[in-house]
Amino acid sequence: MLPLDPNDPIDKLLAEVQAESVPPPKPPATPSPTPPESRSGQASLDQLLGQIQGTPQPIASPSGRSPTPPTPDPLPPLTPPRDPGLDELLGSLKTTYQQQEAAAERDRQQALAAERQRQREQEAAERAAFAQQAQDWLSKLDPLSADGLWFNQFAERYPSRLEAAIDFLRASALNSPEGQP
Repeated sequence: MLPLDPNDPIDKLLAEVQAESVPPPKPPATPSPTPPESRSGQASLDQLLGQIQGTPQPIASPSGRSPTPPTPDPLPPLTPPRDPGLDELLGSLKTTYQQQEAAAERDRQQALAAERQRQREQEAAERAAFAQQAQDWLSKLDPLSADGLWFNQFAERYPSRLEAAIDFLRASALNSPEGQP
C-alpha cells in the first residue's frame, strides 16, 4: 500500500471513503442503576461509582480487605479495517487521474511550443518585410542630405546600416498613426 499524501485530492477521497465505511463505535453499555437495598459504607459507594462509570466494582470481602481493581479490557485499534477491493479501486482511480493529468500537461506544453514556434515564424516574416523596406529606403536615401548624415551617425552603433534602417523603420512604424514610416 502506498503512503497517503494529505495534499493529494485522491488520497483525501480515499481517507473519506475509508472513514465512511467504518461503522461508528458503539457506546459502552451502562447497567441501569439499581436502588441501594442493604448497602452500606465504602463498598456501596464503590459499586455506585462503578455503575455510573460503567465498570462494576466488586463488593469488599467481609474480612475488610479491599479487592484488587479489575483490569480494563484493551480498546480495539482505532484504525478501520482495510478493504483490499476498495484499496485496489482507489489506487486504480488515482493512477488513472495521474495519467490524465500528465497527458493534459503534455498537451499544454505542446500547445505552448506550437505557439512559440508560430510567434517566431511571424517575427521572422515581419523582419523580412522590414528588411525589404529598409533596403528600399536605404537605396533612396541621399548620404549627403541632412537625413542621410543623421542616419550615418545613428547607424554607427549598429553592426550594419541595414540593421540600423530596420530598427529605424520599426520605430517609425510604431510612432506613425497609419503604422507606416
